[in-house]
Amino acid sequence: MQRHVQVLIDDATMIVPGNGHPQGSGLALPHPMDAEWRFTDGTADDLLAAAVDATNEGDAILLMGVPSVVIAALRSRHERLFSVVGEHNVISDELRFLTAKDDRFDHDDAGQRLAAAAILDPPWYLHQFCGMLSEAASRCAIGAHVFLSAPSETVRPSIRDDLRQIDATASQCSLELVDHVPGMLGYRTPFFEMNALRASGIGAWLPEWRRGSKRVYRKNSHGRAFISKLPARSGFEVTLSGVRLRLLDVAQERATTDLIPIHSGEVFPTVSMRAPRRSEAVLWTSGNRAFSVEHKACLAALITIAEDRRLLPEGLYPELSPVRNPKTIDRVSPLIQKLLELAEREFAEATNLLGPEAWETAANDARFLSDSREAPL
Repeated sequence: MQRHVQVLIDDATMIVPGNGHPQGSGLALPHPMDAEWRFTDGTADDLLAAAVDATNEGDAILLMGVPSVVIAALRSRHERLFSVVGEHNVISDELRFLTAKDDRFDHDDAGQRLAAAAILDPPWYLHQFCGMLSEAASRCAIGAHVFLSAPSETVRPSIRDDLRQIDATASQCSLELVDHVPGMLGYRTPFFEMNALRASGIGAWLPEWRRGSKRVYRKNSHGRAFISKLPARSGFEVTLSGVRLRLLDVAQERATTDLIPIHSGEVFPTVSMRAPRRSEAVLWTSGNRAFSVEHKACLAALITIAEDRRLLPEGLYPELSPVRNPKTIDRVSPLIQKLLELAEREFAEATNLLGPEAWETAANDARFLSDSREAPL
């Protein structure tokens, strides 16, 4: 712990923005709505090595929500089958592309082969932990080791109760806690958190300040393992040069077609999902910018941007015909320009802060998330 504190102090006194702070090789920027913190290369390698040591040649290792471990496995020579599970988003598609020519990787969500080990990194909220643990248990064979990243006991006042509930859920799934190493897992600070820290008045350079604890479980029997699917919040996302703009589905429509920041200066000053006013935003960027805006107008603007760049397959979504109406497009033309300027501004900021090769700038994508295609337009 003292060594980690000293590293934080050393990092904080360095002035190095722009000199290179990688966000993930071959991947678009992480998005705050996914609570996506990625492991450092060293941590990813260590977790992969632990899973390999717990398995035999030819065994399957389940990788859930760990893109950096997938990249570590890709650059390794380990003779294992890697079953990759993640959200339906641009990051999962990029991982599929990066591993396409390596027959060690399987991206089939059906999970036909039981894994001999699993590595999980859920967002640090109780329902996410319990859902991913139960799903991992259902995909693992008896005797499998499950390596889980969890927060330390100092993260928030309720975390001890949460950890007890996580262990209780694991027990229900026939997972026995066999090891716990506090604070050994390192994370890269994502671009959105760097921006949030600066917006909150913390100007120190903290590229790897967050630590997680390694909890290791062993599956003892088939028991009562259950699958608790956690639907992602639905919406529509456009990725331009690796910068991601996500429009969330909302129950109550906003009245303005302008982008209204929910916090002065655009960047929301915290990454906590429990933060006051967070629910007011319907548009979130990968730089933690948050805006209130009329949903239908913003959806029309984003879809027009996507179509102009041929990011949506032609004829794929016939239900979007009202959005393609020329009158609708004319009405949202000013909003289209503001969204493009927003993406350009964030790209320039990320380049200056992280370095020009810190993420996959060739990433361009557009898609509906979860079941949002069923939402009325």
